[in-house]
Amino acid sequence: MLSKTVCSENQSSLKLMLLMVLLLLVAVINIDAQDQAEVEFDVTRNSYSNALQDFNSYLSITKNQLKNSNEYYQNIKHRLDSIVRTDYNKYFYQYDSSGAITSTTRYNWDSMDNDWLPLFKQEYFTNPDGQWSEVIRSDWDPGNANWINHSKSNNSYDQYGKLIQWQTMNWDEVDSQWINDSQSDYSYDSNHNENLLMGYIWNNSHNDWEKRWKRESSYDTLNNLSEVIRFDWQSGDSSWVNKQFFLFTYDSLGRKLDHIWQQWVLADSSWYNLQKNSYSYNSADDVVSDTLFVWNNGLQIWQYANVLTNSYDASYNKAESYVHFWNSSDSTWTNGSWNVYSFDLSYDEDELIYPRWLSYHNMLLLEENYNWENNDWVKKTIFDYHYSEQGYYGIEESSSEFLYLYPNPAKNEIFFHKTEKESLRFEVYDECGRQLKRLNIDGVSNISVADLPKGTYIYRLSGKNSIKSGIFIKE
Repeated sequence: MLSKTVCSENQSSLKLMLLMVLLLLVAVINIDAQDQAEVEFDVTRNSYSNALQDFNSYLSITKNQLKNSNEYYQNIKHRLDSIVRTDYNKYFYQYDSSGAITSTTRYNWDSMDNDWLPLFKQEYFTNPDGQWSEVIRSDWDPGNANWINHSKSNNSYDQYGKLIQWQTMNWDEVDSQWINDSQSDYSYDSNHNENLLMGYIWNNSHNDWEKRWKRESSYDTLNNLSEVIRFDWQSGDSSWVNKQFFLFTYDSLGRKLDHIWQQWVLADSSWYNLQKNSYSYNSADDVVSDTLFVWNNGLQIWQYANVLTNSYDASYNKAESYVHFWNSSDSTWTNGSWNVYSFDLSYDEDELIYPRWLSYHNMLLLEENYNWENNDWVKKTIFDYHYSEQGYYGIEESSSEFLYLYPNPAKNEIFFHKTEKESLRFEVYDECGRQLKRLNIDGVSNISVADLPKGTYIYRLSGKNSIKSGIFIKE
């Protein structure tokens, strides 16, 4: 949220113009959830296969668009370079000429050296149809200053573009070769809905794949996922044993209303309720609330556990989200966490290049995460999205890999990190577009911001061959 300043109509117009010219985006996502940088299985999202296929569909469509449409190139304004959790970690993205992501690199902040140190990277390889065929993870070896193989996955597809096999391997440093780890085989019904997923692990002793688990799915007449049963393989008597059961219900618009999770109790040979999620929506079909219930087996009733509530702006971007926990002692909701999202509405998703597992309608600038402590909201984390302009002014904006400022938020001063030896001009604007600072930082590594009121500001760093802009927070 930008610093609260009242602007005139002209100043507001100036603000919008400056945002379009300056604003390198800063935004946020829960980066910890991305540490694997892979799409994880989530039965509530209709499985890994559907998530991966949705992403592969995007890749295929995007590649065709970019190969055949000069208009698409002209429409792209910014590319997401990195997501930064201030003074903690960041993810750096690279893309091919079609705009498809080719690698994700994770860095951790080293406070001793005041620098980002690489941790791991993932490289994505696509088949001729634009679908992921191979993903390779490498870890950084600081001793030898090079990347070493860690693991990889291979994907195979049928003639309809549906994922039919996902295989993972680990790198054997001793023998310098890939070793099988796990395999998932997918089957589909006549409507191309996944109805069977078989899981295997590699047995080195037998040099063969062994059954481990399977998942059977069924659908209603509208092809909504209605039931999922998970089984585990018992090698002792070569039989399948019930493990988990998921039940889904929908409204007349096909929106999920309830998701019930049950566990199989072998001693009773029965399914027992564990938890339930109930959802509500706004007129745009966005989830407004997600309420979690847990089953009280003694009372045989569902009881509140927590609720996630979301609010949206006029462009259907998630603006805020709250988590509240149920206090059964006095039957009230208590504050838990609060996330605030800031966007630049000047750019929509069609004008951006970014990994499409990150989904939003406009340019996400910032996420601020708070926890409720001692009867007050305490800021815990801030995530920034850093973008570069795509030939917007004849020179490409410098990647955040080579030019950035820190710490962010700042209290009294900010520091600059740059690898190119050139003088830079530093400018600071408020949300109304008023210039508050303008100075050269040739040979200067830090400047004072102690005179600025608390709030969020737009900054611009510019040199002969580079431009960098974004926002920073003054605490």
